[in-house]
Amino acid sequence: MDLTKSAEERIQTIEVNMPCHLGLHMRTAAKFIGFSKKFESQITIQCRKFSANGKSIMGLLCLGVSRNEKMTITVTGDDADMACCEIEKYFTQMANCSDGKD
Repeated sequence: MDLTKSAEERIQTIEVNMPCHLGLHMRTAAKFIGFSKKFESQITIQCRKFSANGKSIMGLLCLGVSRNEKMTITVTGDDADMACCEIEKYFTQMANCSDGKD
């Protein structure tokens, strides 16, 4: 990783589908926030034309993400590469646990 890049240049984007059968509801949002707070990077989740801070419970709930709906996650900061990789794993594991039920 090139440490000479500014935080604005360290941007990673991934697309994931919401695997939980209830979508992004209170419990899944709270669990994701707990998970995402271990990263220093800023996390933004976009669904349809709306976006929210990935570390904000109200923001995530206002997105109204349904099951199997596509989300674009943008991570900006020093640990963006690692955060994107871990976030992608997070949603993959959620899909593999209890058929995405949370």
